Amino acid sequence: MDLYARCDSLSTAYQVLDKLPCPDARSYRAVIVNYPHQRQTSNAFDVYISMQANGIMANRAIFMEVLKACGRGETLSFGRLVHYSIVTSGFVLDVAMGTILVDMYSRLGELEDAQKVFDTLSEHNVVSWCTLITGYSYHGQGLLALEVYAKMQEEKIKPDEIILSCILKVCANLGAIELGRLLNDHIIRNGVDSNVVIGSILVDMYAKSSSLQEARRVFENLSNKNIVTWGALLTGYASEGDYVSVDRCLVNQMLLFLLLSSQFVVIVDS
Repeated sequence: MDLYARCDSLSTAYQVLDKLPCPDARSYRAVIVNYPHQRQTSNAFDVYISMQANGIMANRAIFMEVLKACGRGETLSFGRLVHYSIVTSGFVLDVAMGTILVDMYSRLGELEDAQKVFDTLSEHNVVSWCTLITGYSYHGQGLLALEVYAKMQEEKIKPDEIILSCILKVCANLGAIELGRLLNDHIIRNGVDSNVVIGSILVDMYAKSSSLQEARRVFENLSNKNIVTWGALLTGYASEGDYVSVDRCLVNQMLLFLLLSSQFVVIVDS
């Protein structure tokens, strides 16, 4: 079953499962785990329901895979049923399963439920914090994302690059430039200031806050630049009407970058 499922022959994998005289939870998981990766979440639910109908109790691994499928398949009602089954089956929400539940509710826009699950966890790690912060940020709840980040700092959890990216975007959107500067200092101290993704977000944050000198400083210090980095800086100058600062040297550098990359074709075509 695992062989067929990994080779994208999920219908054949299910046929093998259907012919087994005594399938167990591991047999069902071998099929369920691969459906979401092929964007066939509804089929994963069908197999889960079939397993329940055959009197086979789901184990921790199956619950986690089905919850992932619910988040990807945007199936809130089914996700709530699985959550209920986890509770009634006596499973304790450890940090791994709890984080998947937080992720499911966050993806589906149920941020209050995501927060409730997060609060019930006996412990948190950087992944669980990141999942909640990302959920708030993605759904435009920047202030709540900042509140969660502040609580994470109180627990002395070191943020990863994903969390830093999310919070920097929130700072850019809310105009929270002072917090952004503190994060920038933290980024420099931890040696991630050369990260092109974080660097691009910093340039965008400073540019949106009309701090174009700081945006240019971050930009110049980046060893690697991409089209997003260039766009953030040039948009910042243009939004301020400072076309003089978009000097010929900067434009020539950007054109050289485009000519040396495949992105030039995309821009010309569009």
